[in-house]
Amino acid sequence: MPRAYQREAFINGMRHFEDGKRETLIISATGTGKTFMASQFVAAIPGNALWLNDRIHLVGQVRDELAGMLNRDVWIEQGDTRAPSHGRVVVGCVPSMAQPKRLAQMDPKRFSLIVVDEAHHCLASTYQRILGHFPEAKVLLVTATPDPLTGIESVCLDYQWLRAIGDGYLVPVRLAQARRIDVSRIKTSGEFSDDQVAEVMGDDVIRGMCDDIVKLAMGQRGVLYMPRVDVAHIAAGVLNTLVPGCARAIDGSQEDHVKAALMKGHKAGEFPYLVNVGMVVEGHDDSGIMWIGHGRPSKSRVSVTQTTGRGGRPLCAVDQYDTAEARRAAIASSPKPHVLVFDFVGNLGKHKLQTLVDVMAPKDMEEAVKKRARDLLDKDSGGDVEKAIATAQRLTQQERQEEVARVARVEAARFEWKIVDPFTAFGMPGQTDVATALTRATQAERAMLFRAGVDVTPSLTKTDAQRLIRAVKARERAGLASFGQIKILSRHGIQAQRMYAKTARRLMDAIARHNGWTPPKETIDAIISNRG
Repeated sequence: MPRAYQREAFINGMRHFEDGKRETLIISATGTGKTFMASQFVAAIPGNALWLNDRIHLVGQVRDELAGMLNRDVWIEQGDTRAPSHGRVVVGCVPSMAQPKRLAQMDPKRFSLIVVDEAHHCLASTYQRILGHFPEAKVLLVTATPDPLTGIESVCLDYQWLRAIGDGYLVPVRLAQARRIDVSRIKTSGEFSDDQVAEVMGDDVIRGMCDDIVKLAMGQRGVLYMPRVDVAHIAAGVLNTLVPGCARAIDGSQEDHVKAALMKGHKAGEFPYLVNVGMVVEGHDDSGIMWIGHGRPSKSRVSVTQTTGRGGRPLCAVDQYDTAEARRAAIASSPKPHVLVFDFVGNLGKHKLQTLVDVMAPKDMEEAVKKRARDLLDKDSGGDVEKAIATAQRLTQQERQEEVARVARVEAARFEWKIVDPFTAFGMPGQTDVATALTRATQAERAMLFRAGVDVTPSLTKTDAQRLIRAVKARERAGLASFGQIKILSRHGIQAQRMYAKTARRLMDAIARHNGWTPPKETIDAIISNRG
């Protein structure tokens, strides 16, 4: 049964296609069922579907998953393997399908839907060549890391890490800041190369990293990401020295059957520590991964998100619970209450690396708030990333509210001493003359204006007093704000000259509820527009 956010993706995406959009994007954290979500579109949209994946070793895995979800045959287009023309669903390997001669043999109208798996790669020329060959096909883009994508027509789901943790579909993250690697000496303006990182990882650094892993994750299955093949094999050797038989190294240079055996053996628990170079990445689903070791520092949000995401899946079956609270409780009491992430980077120098705060925080979070969350993590030995982000947001919001209140108090104080001119307040021409002994307003006139809240000066003439009295009575008959209300509200920056007395009273009540401070702008606007 689809989860709520999975239904949201399907409903929104189908509506976008029906509205004439060619493409729509699913952003969903690693481990939240992107393949399942995309399979719902394949099942619902008539015609043939093409599923694109650029990882050669994952094409068969995706085919098997789709076949099980759709309960139908799924064909492969890769290398010498060709999908039959009647194949309803085809998983295509991007490097194979992007070959011009191969594309030229395919009918441009063959597919009505193209699913681009790991869509953050789709700006590459190989993807663009394939998408351009099938111009009438709808395109469903699926990724956990949308950073490189620009100009997408629509987004049908944005379901990222923190939301998934809060809903109880991914495990919380705990950070172990086991700082060992000094990247301050690396000179580069872009991403680090593998050789650059490997050169600053001497034997003492590698030994320290392995000590930390054995100390904090003894016997627990996890993956250590390293920058270069030789360094990975050295690290595996050190781990095996510390705990005999505990580690294996895997890299792209090994034979396919060797890599497959290592992946299978690690997932089966034959050994706990897998030291890898570029292999345990997209498409590797293993809920038993209890820790992740970042031994390859990166400036790429995509890279850090993808690697850390390998450990996000819960070990318990959370879909049997109806509420987020129940799911989180089940995770907390399971053998995997969180995933432990080792951050081995120490001295950054001038480099700005992507951290767990950067990849887990909402994309629109201000850098100052992220920095505050990072500072909180530095002081918190518990390493609760989710808590650090939430605390940074709360403290920042609290400070901003206090600043707004402070400004309001200053503004209120600034208006306290100011005498509001009654003629200006009533929208009338100003005082016409200065009173003499014969022309000065009478005591009765002055008392009437005083009761109406008007500031009466000794220079007020009888003529001007009568003008003000007529204005006061006319406003009362029309139900408009009194001079006293106008005067008080003006001290809070609210112009009430043309305001009804009823609205003015509600605004004054709001000021009283805020202990005499100016209420928030949204409160004032709501009252004036008769919404509050």
